[in-house]
Amino acid sequence: MSYIVFARKYRPQRFDDVIGQDHIIKVLKNAVKRNRIPHALLFSGPRGVGKTSTARILAMALNCENVEDGEPCLTCRSCRDIMDGRDVDVVEIDGASNRGIDEIRDLRDRAGYVAISGKNKVFIIDEVHMLTKEAFNALLKILEEPPEHVKFIFCTTEPFNVLPTILSRCQRFDFKRLSITEIVKQLEIICKDQKIEYEIEGLKLIAQMADGGMRDALSMLDQIALMHKKITYDEINQTFGRIDTYFFVKFVQKIIEKDIKGIMESFEDLLMKGFDIETFVFELALYFHILVLLKNDIKTDEIESLHIDIIDKAKNQSKNFSNTVLNQIVRELIELSNKLKFASNRKIVVENQLMRIPFMIDGRDIDEILKLLNSKKNIKSETPELKVETKETDMIPDEDLSVIYEKFIDFCKIQDPVLGETIENARVIQIKDDFVEIAVLSKDENILNDSSLKSMLKHFNEKLNIKINYQREKNQTVSLNRDSIKQNKKFKSIMERFDGEIVN
Repeated sequence: MSYIVFARKYRPQRFDDVIGQDHIIKVLKNAVKRNRIPHALLFSGPRGVGKTSTARILAMALNCENVEDGEPCLTCRSCRDIMDGRDVDVVEIDGASNRGIDEIRDLRDRAGYVAISGKNKVFIIDEVHMLTKEAFNALLKILEEPPEHVKFIFCTTEPFNVLPTILSRCQRFDFKRLSITEIVKQLEIICKDQKIEYEIEGLKLIAQMADGGMRDALSMLDQIALMHKKITYDEINQTFGRIDTYFFVKFVQKIIEKDIKGIMESFEDLLMKGFDIETFVFELALYFHILVLLKNDIKTDEIESLHIDIIDKAKNQSKNFSNTVLNQIVRELIELSNKLKFASNRKIVVENQLMRIPFMIDGRDIDEILKLLNSKKNIKSETPELKVETKETDMIPDEDLSVIYEKFIDFCKIQDPVLGETIENARVIQIKDDFVEIAVLSKDENILNDSSLKSMLKHFNEKLNIKINYQREKNQTVSLNRDSIKQNKKFKSIMERFDGEIVN
């Protein structure tokens, strides 16, 4: 007897065998029991989740001689003929290769004949979205007024490409992706039945790679079982050319440490081992997406399928990034994956992006930035009013007081630009051993009184004292002599830039 692959051998034969589609199976079984099956049904959903298998089971249930609780018996002549593909009353058509109007006209003609061996004629059209517009139009009349004994079951992965006039004549059932837990449970049953040794981590990895499709999971399990005695995590990575998640744990750690050399060496080593660049970019984006989920304590099937050691390390790594940065990295890696399809030198494009990522780490969320700004604002508002009287302090022995005063101005310009600008524009009257006396226009009095000057002095150097003389604007012209102009930083900067001089 020839070998039968797992995807065919373990294909569902009864409604109860269909995995993960309970919301649909319950409706169909009740419809069979009550003999209320509509003349046209549309099964839509991702590939490999049971659409065509459910259509065949429904066809068997419609023609079964011994239906029990809505399930086909699988033993009567009709059920056996349908399972073996010999029943002339159940016709399965591939819409991709029979998509023209002539094929649909032939189907329409065949629908006019009564059933030969069963009670109903059932037409299953797989990938129905591949039919041409003319072929769809040829179906409209018979869907509008079908013979009593004819049932149509359409299967598609792209329902949005089916004509609205067809959709309006069908009852639609949307199949969902299978969860990792559901797939792993079925894989365990098959491994035990086939006496295949396995690691649960390996089965979880297969389920994750299958992306919700049972057929894909069975195909991968079949392939691994042919080459290895035991299904392991490492064997799966090696067989399918998949990059180990532990690699990305180490790789992202180098990104966090901003180890550009280490990042480039790891990437180069990966390419030398023959791994595909597009696979690397996709799985790096997937790992950063996992960091987003872990940072926000979001639990998904992808998270639960990871090894506990990887989850712990990834969660610690996620604390080094803000949500804004993580989402930006994921978005840029997805865009990079699309760019690679048209890049003339893919390696350089990827390396450029990898060198950019470490410098994105220090970015912060907008809420965090606003909170920081508000906290600074509160500090300023809580600063007591500055008194112009000076206090007696010791001399500052480390540096000349004028040098310290210049540094204090620079410090203020960084911490509070408005305050720093006001002090920088003030005229220095005198610098004593223990204080600096400056002249400021009266209009700037509110800035100094309401600002955090006292707090600035405390944080910069408590021994620095500033005595302030407020002058009215009309008296300010008296102080603008040649010497004071020469001492003003802004005037000096302008003269140096334009090679100017004071002529009067």
